[in-house]
Amino acid sequence: MFSARKEEKLTENVPPKFTKTLQSICANSGQLIRLDTIIDGAEPFDVVWLKNENQLINDNYYKMLRDGNNCTLLILEANIDDNGIYKCIASNKFGQTICQCQVEIKESRENERQSKVQIPESLPKIIDPIKSIAVKEGDSAEFNCKITGVSGK
Repeated sequence: MFSARKEEKLTENVPPKFTKTLQSICANSGQLIRLDTIIDGAEPFDVVWLKNENQLINDNYYKMLRDGNNCTLLILEANIDDNGIYKCIASNKFGQTICQCQVEIKESRENERQSKVQIPESLPKIIDPIKSIAVKEGDSAEFNCKITGVSGK
């Protein structure tokens, strides 16, 4: 008679450990930056992200995602202010582990060209922007705004 036993990976009393560490990245401004890690260890564990030793918060610019042991930091529309050392710190009641990488953002060619263009003061400027309104389907809507500047005629 046979007896088959499934071998299970035991993670009890184990501090977190990175099985996939952060990789340094160089990208152009305006790009999405994705920093991925995989962490093993006893659950639950906390994950904190730092940029140049400052803790990041999950907002409209930085997105911190977690799917099981996969942890990801997204930097939406990166710019040169995002250059720096990024760290992921994972901790549980048995210990802590840290991995880090360098993020280097370069000004894209398009942004370089735009920054060299001199914008004359006579260009039109919006002084009262269009405002959102709610209307029923099928009804007409009127949108108004005020613009100042020199006409191109």
